[in-house]
Amino acid sequence: MRACLIIFPLLFVMHAAASPFGDAIANFSNGSVQNMGPYFPDVDWQESGYVRGWIDIVGFREMIRENDTDFVPDNASDFAIVQYDAKANVPGVVTNLLKSVQVLQNGNNVVAILNVGLSWKSIICDDKSCWEVSHHEEVQFQDSEKSPKTYPMNESLNVTVAFYNNSYSPKAVVNAGRNNWTLSEKYIYSSGQIEHFSKKGYVRTNEKGVKYVTYYPANIWKNGNETLFSRMDDSVVINTANFNLSDLTVTAVDPYSRTGSTSYNYSRIDYSPYKAFSPEFFFIFLPISIIYWVAKKSIRRIL
Repeated sequence: MRACLIIFPLLFVMHAAASPFGDAIANFSNGSVQNMGPYFPDVDWQESGYVRGWIDIVGFREMIRENDTDFVPDNASDFAIVQYDAKANVPGVVTNLLKSVQVLQNGNNVVAILNVGLSWKSIICDDKSCWEVSHHEEVQFQDSEKSPKTYPMNESLNVTVAFYNNSYSPKAVVNAGRNNWTLSEKYIYSSGQIEHFSKKGYVRTNEKGVKYVTYYPANIWKNGNETLFSRMDDSVVINTANFNLSDLTVTAVDPYSRTGSTSYNYSRIDYSPYKAFSPEFFFIFLPISIIYWVAKKSIRRIL
């Protein structure tokens, strides 16, 4: 975007601040990428008085993209990556050239302002003598870019747990539901875990050298214990006869590794051996019934 000179005062200014983050991700991992440069800004020199300057927002730290929408973890102005420079050309000697950058949120845009304070001295002479004159001027240059949105963080994950207690195939069925904000849901029980990734990420680079991650929908499961865990559609099945809810931990992770709290809706379904159908009884009773039926028919024929 083309930089331009501004002469109006600025209010509600916030300074850009760096936020340490993790290393570049691999596919199907959570997180964003760390940007270290080099960057390739749009250098568009503007002039004001004796000062020439330019400023460019090249991108945003920790940015991710989903469904053609850009996100950052918090206020976009705190994650802007700004490049700038200023020079002075005076008919004298420059004594000070002070450059400072401010970043603010202005509606749907992030605005970066380069403030330049120039101090310089010149020599003025008349017919009788020469003397030194001090000069000072303040100028500003700005750039603006569309602001990424703040990534939504759901504060609660509602998990449904049903324990089916029967002698033939006892199991607990756990369902965390569908949450658009999550990257993955991790289920930990006893010493095992299974994780479901609903997004996969790929590292991209914009035209100015800033890396970001584009996420796409996915349905990837990583099962660390196939004896303990199995799947039933979007639910996790824990194959155990001694299920204890306190041993279960379900954690939802968003692309910035932030985890929400979890609440559990637990139910236990007990099967009575006198009311419920037993597969063991079926496999024992059926052969006996067939033998009895064949024997009875044979006796009738003999008689």
